Amino acid sequence: MEGMVELEVLNPEGKVVKKGKTLAPRLETLEGKKIGLVWNGKPNGDKLLIEIGKLLKERYPSAETVSHRVSFSGTKLPPGELEAIAKDIDAGVFTSGD
Repeated sequence: MEGMVELEVLNPEGKVVKKGKTLAPRLETLEGKKIGLVWNGKPNGDKLLIEIGKLLKERYPSAETVSHRVSFSGTKLPPGELEAIAKDIDAGVFTSGD
């Protein structure tokens, strides 16, 4: 029919493809752990991390949250920046706002 638009529907399920890296081991619990809340400076990411921090404290009262801001500029982080944060925490939450 003239004027009709054909749409292709795609499956939104992602497939994990390993390329030489493995996932970090998962913690059994966050109780008593130090959790890094890492913000890349994009608008509203910090607000989301504040709320995530509140939820984590409700669920894991003995957990400690610490805030970090990385020097993200829209491309790659400087080498070693995330690794330096990782040395100081047991787990991390990274946000990107907008």
